[in-house]
Amino acid sequence: MPFALEQLTQGLSVVDVLNSQSVNNANVNSTVGIDMQKFRRVLFIIQCASLGAAGTLDGRLQSSKVSNFASGVHNITNSNLSQVTANNALATIEVRADQIEQQNSGDRYVRLNLTGGGNAITVAAVALGGEAVEKPASNNDLNTTYLSQRVVVS
Repeated sequence: MPFALEQLTQGLSVVDVLNSQSVNNANVNSTVGIDMQKFRRVLFIIQCASLGAAGTLDGRLQSSKVSNFASGVHNITNSNLSQVTANNALATIEVRADQIEQQNSGDRYVRLNLTGGGNAITVAAVALGGEAVEKPASNNDLNTTYLSQRVVVS
């Protein structure tokens, strides 16, 4: 079977990030609102590096009509990340653009919202946009403040 001509670095866009941080009984949000008119799917990959002695991590996706989430923020049903309790665990949450529109008509942007509880929790996340409306998807990557390089073995 021949390999596809499109590289994963072209077909997937690094579209959002939650920089590694300690969260203690608080909510944190990913950095940008992902424009779901540019992608058909988005996958958030969450890393729970350290949960402390009795820490837990919950999360969900949120949508809004405005990219800065200043108003009209909605939780996306069935996107809940529930009670991660293991150190160095990964979790993922995936959503399709049509699911956001069906649940919250007119909402165009999506972000990750995490809640740490119990003790200080070290978390980080990255979001990958897939099935881009316009190719290559990598044209929609985060700026170099967050994504410094992409290396492809040739």
